[in-house]
Amino acid sequence: MTNGRRIGKEAELEAAGRLNRLFGTQFRRSQQFKGSSESADIIDDDHPELCPEIKRRSDFSKKLHAAVEKARSETADDQTAFVLHRIPGERWLLTVDLIDSPKLVARLAAIMADRLPFGGADLEQWVLRRVTDGILIDAKEAAEAAEAEGIDGKRLKRKGEGL
Repeated sequence: MTNGRRIGKEAELEAAGRLNRLFGTQFRRSQQFKGSSESADIIDDDHPELCPEIKRRSDFSKKLHAAVEKARSETADDQTAFVLHRIPGERWLLTVDLIDSPKLVARLAAIMADRLPFGGADLEQWVLRRVTDGILIDAKEAAEAAEAEGIDGKRLKRKGEGL
């Protein structure tokens, strides 16, 4: 195995482990199971809609890391730092420290929920869909979000565990 392939394998294994710990997913390296370099770097059979590309390259990441570190240095303890960036004429990209991503996702989901024109049972269904889609981390977080809106979080948690 060449040095580059070994580094890639190590990065994929590390990334899968970190995602699995943060989000409760079941990512694993894909090429060893699918036998194709065309497949995603890591896959989760329960969430085929997620398709991460793993990069661990100094030349690729130095400026992004510096930008995230600058954003972190400018945030208060109760804020979540992230960086939006794009190449002229291309789409905008979002970069966030992986450890902060659950908090950012939850905060953005709460903002979206506040702007939706419904509540009660409709909000419960909205939160459940977000759990199903992997947008909220788990049923416990969905229950907490629901309780903040006056929905029975215990009932929601039971429903979420069956998803």
